[in-house]
Amino acid sequence: MKWIYSSGGPLVLVRTALGQLWRGITRVGEGASDYEEACSIDDYCGIMKWRGRDVLVLNDEPHQTAVWRDDRTILLVRWMAAPDEENVVARLQTAQYSMVPPIQSVNMRIESPSCLLFDAAVDRRYDGDALVLDILPGHYTVTTCVDNPCQDLGLIIHSFELVGGEVKREAR
Repeated sequence: MKWIYSSGGPLVLVRTALGQLWRGITRVGEGASDYEEACSIDDYCGIMKWRGRDVLVLNDEPHQTAVWRDDRTILLVRWMAAPDEENVVARLQTAQYSMVPPIQSVNMRIESPSCLLFDAAVDRRYDGDALVLDILPGHYTVTTCVDNPCQDLGLIIHSFELVGGEVKREAR
């Protein structure tokens, strides 16, 4: 799995085509920086409007984060505690996290089949470190759970459920 880290602040999920416009801590004009706006989310995750689009903000603690996919699930997995990556992968493969009660959910619209997850503090003109999330455009519920089955293993899991897709009809 490829993991991404933050410098201490939140991570953001932005459509790939707009990623290079993110300015992080750099202020543009009189308003708050993109980073300051992302920091206004004070829960595990939340939605902020940026350039008229939904941006998913992963806040709380700066845990390393990865994308997990299988044939039925898309997850953003945040590693709070585990002896090693093998333990994280083993837990995800069992899908037992799906039995953990959700603590939060947010609704978001994803308009692009490709999104980037990156550190909200960085100016994307200069820092290209990001995870790519390939996902069908549509309306999603992002549900968060804290999976802590034992003292040595703890994950924050954000699962994406498509609740309304957009079907584009081909011209005949």
